[in-house]
Amino acid sequence: MVGPALVRQFRPYAYAEGPQLSRNLTLRVLHPRRGCLPTVTLAVRIAGVPTILVGNGFELPPTTDPLPHFPGFSWATQEKAAKAEQLAVANANSVLSAYRAPPITALRDLVVGHTSFLTTFPELDHYGERTEVQYIGPLLGQFRAPRVGWPDGQGPKIFACVRRDTANVQTILTALSEMPARVVCVATGFSRSVLATFTRADIRFTLGPVDLDPLLDADVCITYVRREQ
Repeated sequence: MVGPALVRQFRPYAYAEGPQLSRNLTLRVLHPRRGCLPTVTLAVRIAGVPTILVGNGFELPPTTDPLPHFPGFSWATQEKAAKAEQLAVANANSVLSAYRAPPITALRDLVVGHTSFLTTFPELDHYGERTEVQYIGPLLGQFRAPRVGWPDGQGPKIFACVRRDTANVQTILTALSEMPARVVCVATGFSRSVLATFTRADIRFTLGPVDLDPLLDADVCITYVRREQ
């Protein structure tokens, strides 16, 4: 959560010509630039605007002091997070001082005290399940994606989503092409010529996202996770 990019967000000059928050509006939805939540909460602290925070586990980290390092990366440590937060707090207080707003002692001060809703599920929270927050599930909206139906034939229905850098992707595609099943496979980053090797009558490849509604009766779903480099 805390790193050089976040530290830069709090440099005073970033707010020299920023738009003023209106106190005359009873409700205003603010979308932070680059998805940086602390930048917006710093602005509403200056303006004194009541705030509801809505975001996923990454955007609304646990309110520890200092904020936790982002899990899953060997280079991210709590020691580095603490040092980065010290710089961020110093820059944030420079901005608050310029606007005659009360200072903060930690970045958690920008989040604590606000009503928060996490747009994810406990099992998918970046930081693990928390007991002090309210989960409301993802706000996905309606995607405009092509509809792809199951191929004709017999056998189980398999939905797969892979990328070129997915571990053992060649083995996965070979297995799918040899199974007696009906397959819809989203193959991001592949070319049609590469996929031609695995194409048959009862397997359909797409190169981008598809509407999942027609595929909700899948018997098996295959996907991937990011591999740390």
